Amino acid sequence: MSELKENNDFEWASSFYLSSDLPKDWDVMEDDKLFSTLEQLAWQPFEYWDGESIYREIENLSSSVRTYINKENK
Repeated sequence: MSELKENNDFEWASSFYLSSDLPKDWDVMEDDKLFSTLEQLAWQPFEYWDGESIYREIENLSSSVRTYINKENK
């Protein structure tokens, strides 16, 4: 899968966990900066989660949805 598609999937999935859109440069941020940004943007139910946990949840959702889409398109 292309990096662009993975990034688009991640951005889509992030809307389920964040109260605002990711910054434009999120994909080139150092991990610590990205995790801090996710903590700042966390939607209320996730406001006490650490950034790495939020990242993993977003990644899990984006990966699961892409797997489902690919399976349906076969």
